[in-house]
Amino acid sequence: MKQILFYAIANVLLGVNIAAQNTCVLFDRTNNAPVAYANVYKSEEKTIIGTVSDENGSFTIDFEYKQLNISHINYESVVIDGTLNDTIYLVPKVGILNEVVVKSGEPSWIRPFMKRFIRENKKRYSQGVIHFDYDYVSRNVSDSSGYWFESDGKIRIQNDNKGIICKISPNLGIIHYKDSTAGCDFSNMKRMLYNDFVDLLDDKFLKKHSFMENDAFVSENKNIIQLLFKSTKYGDGDKGLITVDTARCLILSAKRETGLDYNLNTNTDGVTRSSIRLATGYRYTRWFVSIETLYRTDGENAYPEDYKYKMLICSESDKEKYKGTRFESVESSICLKTSPDNKENKYIELPKPWYMKIIVSKEERLNEEKLQAIPKKYVLY
Repeated sequence: MKQILFYAIANVLLGVNIAAQNTCVLFDRTNNAPVAYANVYKSEEKTIIGTVSDENGSFTIDFEYKQLNISHINYESVVIDGTLNDTIYLVPKVGILNEVVVKSGEPSWIRPFMKRFIRENKKRYSQGVIHFDYDYVSRNVSDSSGYWFESDGKIRIQNDNKGIICKISPNLGIIHYKDSTAGCDFSNMKRMLYNDFVDLLDDKFLKKHSFMENDAFVSENKNIIQLLFKSTKYGDGDKGLITVDTARCLILSAKRETGLDYNLNTNTDGVTRSSIRLATGYRYTRWFVSIETLYRTDGENAYPEDYKYKMLICSESDKEKYKGTRFESVESSICLKTSPDNKENKYIELPKPWYMKIIVSKEERLNEEKLQAIPKKYVLY
């Protein structure tokens, strides 16, 4: 009888899905601050079902699971094998400064400094043709599916008065998916490379944003200061932090976060949105994008070294066929290391990024076909 009872309990603990409807809050273990927009999902039997934490780090699980995965690009991943606690603490991969303390008004030195940086950055940041080795990872989790793509190889970045042109020579592409129907996804690589903060920083940007010094930032080097910027039009819907070296007039790192109104107006057009809404009834309720860039300095010059990209899009529809709420959460990163060019490499031009676009040029289509034709390996979940 005891043996039968033991096996019954073991089967309950090891073989049965955990019951649903659990609410939990995610916190940063170091800073004791809520972790927003973390992916929470199960990956079982070729199916992914998930949700995402809100601005306060809270999420609710309304599905059964054997194992629950929690991931965020800035934190170590967590796997839950049992029931959820009320609070789960995530360990940051790097030091994350959550505290921002600013004095009222914009200090008089900031705007002249930024104008000087704009004048001088053309000769300091990735000018001419530069070659890098790259490692690229992109993960996508939605309410009903999941996808993970890995690629490494060479990047050739040409930056001149005509703008940036990026070309890549990929090695093997690794695709994690439920079957072998998915292709390669370089879309977020395009968004990071073509939206580099230094290249976007110009006189128009200065006019549209205000700047303040972050008094909570501490550095052993008194010349290194952190600035907070905020849009005069979108407010917190377009804000960020930049770390600057005032002595060398360099930007060492930058982080920009944009919200729903900014992304709708910048990344889509009204005609396309209206067409999609008419067909499906979907309307956007949340659109959050964060891009972080770390620059490596070499004397008076600087190069991008590390990119992190996070996007969350939520939408709702009242149409019967599409009725409900949908979300898509994307996390991507690129690590770059300068390297000499190999003349044997065959490069493919990366088309400029876009979110919603009906017409694609012939050149863009041909380059996309080349990107999809690289050697691939599938890892099925």
